[in-house]
Amino acid sequence: MCRRLSLIFCIGSLLAAVVLWWNPVSSKMHNGGILLALGLAWALGLFILWNRKKCRICLIALPALATLPFLLPQSKIDQDQLRSAYIQNLRKLENTPYVWGGESSRGIDCSGLARKAMRDAFI
Repeated sequence: MCRRLSLIFCIGSLLAAVVLWWNPVSSKMHNGGILLALGLAWALGLFILWNRKKCRICLIALPALATLPFLLPQSKIDQDQLRSAYIQNLRKLENTPYVWGGESSRGIDCSGLARKAMRDAFI
């Protein structure tokens, strides 16, 4: 019974993370909700799969693997290439519907436009 309830909550938290991610509005509270939903799904998945050793090891290693790209050394940024990528990303967002607080191609506002284009240019 406890595992079945945990599975229901795990699936529910994954669905909540997807719904929050799909919402074009971005804020600290919104991003925190996504992280909270993913963390809850991870913890419940770990509880459900604790008896399976390989699954348990994979789930424990997952957060470390997710943070690894942020720990790698950064290369030197070419200003001209960054500028051209920024302009190109701004042009890609033309005709995007206006959504107050939006920061995605599904809906964007004036401040989200500059932030989204710059984030994509850095990627």
